Amino acid sequence: MKNQTSVMAHAPKGRLRFFLPGLIALLSGSAFAQCSGDSRTVNLPLPATITPASNAPVGTVLTSWIQSDPVTNYLYCYANPSNGVMADFSWSSISNVRIWSPDMGTEIRVWETTVAGIGVALIHRWYNGNCRWSNWEDAETGGACSGHIPVGSQVKVALVKTGPVRAGRIQNMTVMRAVPIGGYNLRPISWQRISFVIGGINIVAPTCRVTTTSVAVQLAPVNGLSASTFTGHDSSSTPVPFELKLTCGNNPTRLGITFTDTSNPANAGTTLPLSASSSARGLGVQILHKNAPVRYGYDSSRPGTPGQITLDLRNGGQQVVMPLAARYIQTGPAVTPGSANAQASFTISYQ
Repeated sequence: MKNQTSVMAHAPKGRLRFFLPGLIALLSGSAFAQCSGDSRTVNLPLPATITPASNAPVGTVLTSWIQSDPVTNYLYCYANPSNGVMADFSWSSISNVRIWSPDMGTEIRVWETTVAGIGVALIHRWYNGNCRWSNWEDAETGGACSGHIPVGSQVKVALVKTGPVRAGRIQNMTVMRAVPIGGYNLRPISWQRISFVIGGINIVAPTCRVTTTSVAVQLAPVNGLSASTFTGHDSSSTPVPFELKLTCGNNPTRLGITFTDTSNPANAGTTLPLSASSSARGLGVQILHKNAPVRYGYDSSRPGTPGQITLDLRNGGQQVVMPLAARYIQTGPAVTPGSANAQASFTISYQ
């Protein structure tokens, strides 16, 4: 008749269930070889390419759940008096995101991957020859039973959005190791490890390319503007329309454009001064968006940069056209005729 032990009232009969924040140091010498079998690597075949929608909220599950085979005999262990297996992922970093697990009926943790904005949710269960399969868990848990028994493990994983996504590649990332445990103190009892690995996954982020890299806007007819166009401070010429064009891929939903005064990047106003080579005086240049002067800002693609214009691309948008206009504006008490040129750069950001 076999011996069975239960240490928690809610645990299934004959199973010792416990939590360890990290595996203790390994034993050495012959006492540490108490399982037969070899270490193995189990690859979890997630899709080779993931393209998260830029408008997907944090916590979105980006793939289906992929599970390893339910192997019951990775190792055969013969420590005295108990043998079992524990899940170890103590080297991983936990994100701030939690998602619902249908298998467990509760929220579970999401672990960081090597790509920004992409996490991996993981649940596992273990097998002991006497106790059979445990319930699904997401913590570093394990189980042991008395007797010399085969031990096994099974893992389920899915990728999850944890924040703004950057393009990258997840390559050969170990998400969990099954560790044989046993003896009186339920410590690691052998050197073998069953490593569960994800990898070869390309993360594709939204991209945009400026197709209008340079625009020359002629603000005056060939024969020039009459000085009578300007009647006093803040009077202006007729706006001249122009466009910026971008080609975007992978469905960005938010586009930001910041205009910068190339002669004075600290300019946070709405008027570009004329360039030093201009001979006219008393004028500046304004860029208009939706008939209102844009405010200039630092050359930065960071979302929320001061002066940044935001476009909401609700349907993604592959060809993006931004209609703008430019005009002269009187900045001094009088206008002195001559050449009048100004220059600005623009920077885009997208999500």
